[in-house]
Amino acid sequence: MQDLSRKGIISSAKGPNGGFYIENNALSKLISDIVEAVDGNGLFYGCALGLKQCSEINPCPLHDQFKAIRDQIKDLLYTTTIGAFNQELLAGMLSLKK
Repeated sequence: MQDLSRKGIISSAKGPNGGFYIENNALSKLISDIVEAVDGNGLFYGCALGLKQCSEINPCPLHDQFKAIRDQIKDLLYTTTIGAFNQELLAGMLSLKK
């Protein structure tokens, strides 16, 4: 949560009634901002096998297949705002319950 707060995605308030919350202006931020704040950008650019030397010039055995999947995930997360995601949750179209 601190990482998200430092990146300006969420805000925090100290004290007995404090906690974390999201400001209205942060609802226009992208879901990709959350992923990058928490895990970095490896999901968007990394190798499926975690190989540092994997590249277009030196591909690993999963490179082409994973690149297609990775690009779809990247496109989804770079085009979905926190606000749109939240609206679908509030409307019951999505669920975060286990």
